[in-house]
Parts: sequence; structure tokens; C-alpha cells
Amino acid sequence: MNIITRNLFRLLRAGVFHRQEQVEPMSAWKWDKALELALLHGVEAETWEGVKLTESQPTMHLTDHLHRQWEQSAHDTHHQAAENRHIANPLLARKLKKMEEEAATTPTYALLHQMVDVALCLLSADRWVRPLLALGLMLEDGSRIDRDQLLAWTAQLRLQRMLQLEGALLVALLGIDEQRLPFDLTTTLPRRERMVEEVAATISATRHQWQFYTEESDAAGNVQHRIFVHNSNASAMFWQARHSARYMKYYPSESMATFFTSLAQSLTNIEE
Repeated sequence: MNIITRNLFRLLRAGVFHRQEQVEPMSAWKWDKALELALLHGVEAETWEGVKLTESQPTMHLTDHLHRQWEQSAHDTHHQAAENRHIANPLLARKLKKMEEEAATTPTYALLHQMVDVALCLLSADRWVRPLLALGLMLEDGSRIDRDQLLAWTAQLRLQRMLQLEGALLVALLGIDEQRLPFDLTTTLPRRERMVEEVAATISATRHQWQFYTEESDAAGNVQHRIFVHNSNASAMFWQARHSARYMKYYPSESMATFFTSLAQSLTNIEE
């Protein structure tokens, strides 16, 4: 995990969970990148709280401009309502809907729903830090969870391996006490560390949004109905395919469904 990502999560742990964190020294350019990541994942206010708690440390070297920018970004935060993400696999979606109908108002279902949301963010390369943070806060608030019911539901949704990944992220990145997890971490510590490194390496990959579309010809007759992938990265579609393959081992029943659903949604943007 690179130093920018490490310090980003130090600020989150300090600002949200009030942990004592010692930030690592970084250049002004890297602190700029840390703010970019915070903005990208919608956690600028939470990291600003961490900045205020750690700014007296000699290793904190924010320029006056960046300090003002971070503070202003935190004050101007207006997050939209959480996106209602859906499981792409029809069978699993029906199972989750049935669980919602039976127990939507319970803390146990709320936790399950958040676990599913984190999984879908990871699968689709969506912004996953804020949903993970929300999951960590739910575990920290002490709500009574029916562990047996939760494990039965996650088994029905085939989430067991994905939960091992989420648990590793919660412990390593947010400092959640492993004893607070409503499931046992069965993977070895070295394996968990590799899992966390793999996910952390893609923290800025939410910029890889891809879609197909057409261009009409102009008055001079140039560019006639050309269909192509548009992105800052020309190979974005192949990146998305590799990303889906990466998570196949964690959630095989959903990862390819997510990929093909994204592909289908992109194709609907093509004008016949």
C-alpha cells in the first residue's frame, strides 16, 4: 500500500474512530493527492476531522493553500443520498428481496444490506471507501446483531468469501477490532494482507468509468456513426474485464453478472 493511501486511512481512523494515529511525512504533492482521493471517495469531511486531530504532528506538512482547500471542501460537503445498488444475479436478487420483506427494519438486515453494498462497490469499481466506512460505523455502534441469522443470510447470498475480504479491509484499513466482526476471519494473516494490498492498489480506479457511444457525422461529413469505448484510459473496457476477473474468486456468482450488466447498460447508450 502506498504512503498516500496509508495516510488517507490514518486520517479516517483518527477523524471518525478517534484513534491515535501517527501520520507519515509526505511532500506537498502527495498531500494534494490524498485530498484528491478523499474527494473521489466522498470522505473529505471525515478526513478533515483527522487533519485537525493530527495537524500538530511535525510530520504534517500541509501548505496553507491545501489546508484552506481541505477545510472548505469539508464545509461544502453535500453528499447525495446513497445510491441504491442492485445485485445483478437474478436469483440472488430475489433472495435478498425476500430477506428485505421479512426483516427490513432489523439491525441485522441493515448490516447485511451494507455488506452487500460494499461487495457491489468492490465488484463494479465504484467508490468503496465511504460504504466501507459506513459498515465500520455500524459495527462500532454496538447494535444487537443476530449472528446466526446474518450468517444464514450471507450463506444464501453466497457472500462467505466476500465477507473474508470485507473483514480484512475493516480490520487493516479502519482499525475495527476483529472481535466486533459478526463472522470469523478464517484466512491466514499473510493472505489477508495480500487481499488488502490488492484492493488498496485500486483505490483511484473509480476513474475508469467506461461506456460505448456513437458520434454523428458533422456538417462536413466527418466521423460517421463510430462506436467506441470512451475513457481517459483507452483500454478501460479491458480494465473492467480484468477487474471483474480479479473479484471472481471472492464472489463468482455475482462478479460476471455485474460485468455483463454494466456492458448491457453501456450498449443502451448506442443510438441505432
